[in-house]
Amino acid sequence: MLYLYLNGKQAGPYSSAQINEMLIAGTVTPQTPACTDGATEWSTVQAMLALAHTGSVALPPAIAPATKKNGAMLGSVACFVAGIFLVGIPIPFTCFLYGPLLTISLILAIVAIAQGQVGGGVALIFANLLMPPVVGVIAMAIMGGGFSGMMGESMRQFEQQQAEEQRRLEQRQAEDAP
Repeated sequence: MLYLYLNGKQAGPYSSAQINEMLIAGTVTPQTPACTDGATEWSTVQAMLALAHTGSVALPPAIAPATKKNGAMLGSVACFVAGIFLVGIPIPFTCFLYGPLLTISLILAIVAIAQGQVGGGVALIFANLLMPPVVGVIAMAIMGGGFSGMMGESMRQFEQQQAEEQRRLEQRQAEDAP
């Protein structure tokens, strides 16, 4: 009989026939942690199938629970904060780091969700998706009249050029007229 480590818990005992069926169905892989009756250490299904007919009834050793992984969440927060911070620095080209940093933050937030940190990962995904338009609105508000002033000045210059060209055209037509 074999014991397996499935979905973070010890399961079993299973017969060799049951394990083979699980392998065929894809429920377990040859690398799934397994232990035979009476064994003192965990190995893999592949290694233990040969020993499965020992007949002992001893309980398998306990498997220590997996430790919680915080790296993806911390990396996501760091990239997010750095991206937001860099947008506000008036140094040339720092604004070009904003997009890549938020993209990395978004990817790490998805990894954090896959590692079981669903709440924080989802919050970071929403922050990453909502922050670019918010930062854009804030930047426009800070630039305020500067941006619209630049656009207005461009339009005035364009209109002046058009009027000047029209005046020259009319002047040439007047000179060419008999």
